[in-house]
Amino acid sequence: MKGMMSKVLLLFALLSFSPFTGKAQDHFFSDQVVDDYFMAYDLNEKKEYIKAFDLLKKVEIEMDNSLSQKGITVTDLHEDDFLMPYWAVKKSLGEVAYKLGLYKEMDAYSKGLMDIFGKHVFKEQANYNTCLADLYRIAGNSCFLQGIYQEAEAYLKMALPMKSADFDFADALRDDLAQIYYQQGRYSEAITQLDSILAGPRYKENARVRGMESLRQEIMSQRALCLARNGKYNEAYEIMQSILGYFKQHRDDKRRAEALRKTAKILMLKYDGTGIYNPQALQYYKEYLALSKKFIDQNFVRMSASEREQYWLAEQPFATDCYRLEGRDAGFLYDVALFSKAILLQMNRQFKPDMSLSNRKQTLSSIRTTWLDVKRAMPRGSSAIEFITYEKRGEIYIGALVINKESKSPEFVEIISYDSLFNYPLENGITLGEALSSNESEMKNLIYRNLNLRNLIWNRKLINVIGQSKSIYFAADDLLHLLAIEYLLPEKLERKPFYRMTSTRLLAERSHKQKISNVLFCGGVNYESKEKEEEGKNNDKVAYYRMSHEIMGLPYLSGSLTEVDSISIYRNNPKDSILVGMQASEGVLRNLLGKYSVIHLATHGYLSNSASYASDLIPASADEQLSNSCLFLAGAESCMSNSSFLIWKVHIKSV
Repeated sequence: MKGMMSKVLLLFALLSFSPFTGKAQDHFFSDQVVDDYFMAYDLNEKKEYIKAFDLLKKVEIEMDNSLSQKGITVTDLHEDDFLMPYWAVKKSLGEVAYKLGLYKEMDAYSKGLMDIFGKHVFKEQANYNTCLADLYRIAGNSCFLQGIYQEAEAYLKMALPMKSADFDFADALRDDLAQIYYQQGRYSEAITQLDSILAGPRYKENARVRGMESLRQEIMSQRALCLARNGKYNEAYEIMQSILGYFKQHRDDKRRAEALRKTAKILMLKYDGTGIYNPQALQYYKEYLALSKKFIDQNFVRMSASEREQYWLAEQPFATDCYRLEGRDAGFLYDVALFSKAILLQMNRQFKPDMSLSNRKQTLSSIRTTWLDVKRAMPRGSSAIEFITYEKRGEIYIGALVINKESKSPEFVEIISYDSLFNYPLENGITLGEALSSNESEMKNLIYRNLNLRNLIWNRKLINVIGQSKSIYFAADDLLHLLAIEYLLPEKLERKPFYRMTSTRLLAERSHKQKISNVLFCGGVNYESKEKEEEGKNNDKVAYYRMSHEIMGLPYLSGSLTEVDSISIYRNNPKDSILVGMQASEGVLRNLLGKYSVIHLATHGYLSNSASYASDLIPASADEQLSNSCLFLAGAESCMSNSSFLIWKVHIKSV
């Protein structure tokens, strides 16, 4: 209702009579352009960011075509037409690009807005100030995504006085500034910005324009986290107790779950800072998980793929936070690892139109899998490992949760800090991170011939926990996704078979009894082909937008052709098929997917290791890592400069 009211007021203001003629202004752009803009506005409000972005790009093209057809430029537009829809669309593209983490697009829109702003001659000072404030905020958020915090802060501070009477805009700016300060560890300055919001026109006592009380509670919870980061643990904890009571009283389970996470986080920050552990933290995390499973049971099957992604992104701080418990309840942490990955793998599930609600819920039964289910299904004499990453005393660590078939409960093993592994020196001053980022085969060889690296990952304690297990099933996480750790084994593990899985939860699922009837092989891909083909309509468009800017060499993989040929000859099955060269394109592959029981892909892949702009104050609004990750198919290298290059989101391997 609030969004609809603001749109009506905006239309009234912008479609009023011209102050220069006293008559109704004939608008340059069609009603359809304005309607499409408001449709994109609604999609953005619903957090359907990629749909909003696509629609805004379409409207942008329509506006540019209209200007071109009539032989005019943006300079010639009447101020009403400039403000709505022209400026509104251009500004919104920058705002949605920010939500999607598309920093290169956002940088381009920021520069484009500066150019447009400089060309337009404003008739009203208020309009000038409004657009300049918009411009500064877009530029500030663009710098924030790129980690240029000093410039981001400067831009946002310049924007603030331009639209200070707009409560929503001013509060949003202050929240942006709080995020910048939090990322830099400037927690006192973040608190100052949050206090300004709380003391502002919407939230102060006896406010004339009252903001939602639930939003005030959320701002208070952000403030509590900042206090805890400053070492004021008891004050922060007391604030969170009040917030928990409020959401419990109002039966708002979704917000209460987030408050439980933040309360537990504060207790764990106190543990890091003082060495005093409060067992209530574990209880809070368990309550959070119970509420999350309840929410999924009631809502997940009705949610769109975008809504599921937003939910999963909101879950990520919980998983990362509670892993800090380490060995205090490894069974619970194992359940969290299974739960988090189960949500990820269900995000894009498509349900048949005629499927009943009960059948839909049954398809999501994997979300309820526990470590006990995995243990019961494990083969005799085996181990199952879930690798995890988590924050500990301000650093990111890699750990392992291990189930042995013969043991009573899972065990936790600390592996190594993320930075120590990423910056590990291999040879000649080359680090592991540099070798992973390279496409050169010799750089990869540096990794797999380094004996000391094997002992860092499969350390002595992990080897001891695995013990006499004859087979090991494992699921990697974060940096370990980039490494074939099953081929980086120390001597004591070399003779054991290792099985990489997307999640060890798969052990608990019913095994497929049917024989592998046919296989589709894909290898020897021609990356340089100039032939065009239609872009796959179901592909990950965020990946298109991001990866089209990347400059990557994709050398021909002769070994991939040998690989698929060898396996095909060994199988000697007339029902199998092989796609090579330009045949190995996205369009051909998509059309054949449902006709084969197994798809074998041998090609270049890319898994992003980019840092997130999110924090434990506010989670990300887009899946940065997976949307920067892909498999390359035919024509990829020759098309990297445009938005139709042929890739697949990397977790296609889990299909």
